[in-house]
Amino acid sequence: MLTPETKSGFANIDNAKIYYETAGRGIPLVMIHAGVADHRQWNNEFPALAQSYQVIRYDMRGYGKSEPVEGEFSHMGDLVSLLDALEIHEPLVVMGCSMGGGLAMDFALTYPSRARALIMVDSGPSGLELDVPTPSKFAEAEKAFEAGDLDLLAEIETQIWFDGMDRTPEQVNPAMRGLLYEMDRLALSYEVRHL
Repeated sequence: MLTPETKSGFANIDNAKIYYETAGRGIPLVMIHAGVADHRQWNNEFPALAQSYQVIRYDMRGYGKSEPVEGEFSHMGDLVSLLDALEIHEPLVVMGCSMGGGLAMDFALTYPSRARALIMVDSGPSGLELDVPTPSKFAEAEKAFEAGDLDLLAEIETQIWFDGMDRTPEQVNPAMRGLLYEMDRLALSYEVRHL
């Protein structure tokens, strides 16, 4: 399978530079990463979907190559501005994972004429609060954050969001696990820089 040519760049949006990549032709499909990841989350899916769609993946502000800047913003505003900058106005497929899935759902509800289909990956609606016990790993993560130990925090978050509650690191793909840790660690460094 030949991978279509990938174009990349930065869209200037409200003093921020939002990194994006696009490849393929056809119906536009935007991929929105999870809150512990960046555009690289879609490394496997991006070239495969580019065989049939015009695929767009990007780094939300404060993730990957889209560094945060001072000032108020919304991820929804950034997404709409990015699509406008890329001149994507026809209805598109919106795919998101976890936090990115919440954004995808909010986009589809806010701009129904711009959404052709919605693909949710491990997502829920924004504002959803579950009435379930909080796993102990979350308290460990909070302690690591308070101590400023971002390496430990990224490891704990990788255990929570990648390994899962009932698996060990040895039971998951080590390359993908390492990528998640790297993506999360970068996002955490941005977060503490702008507290």
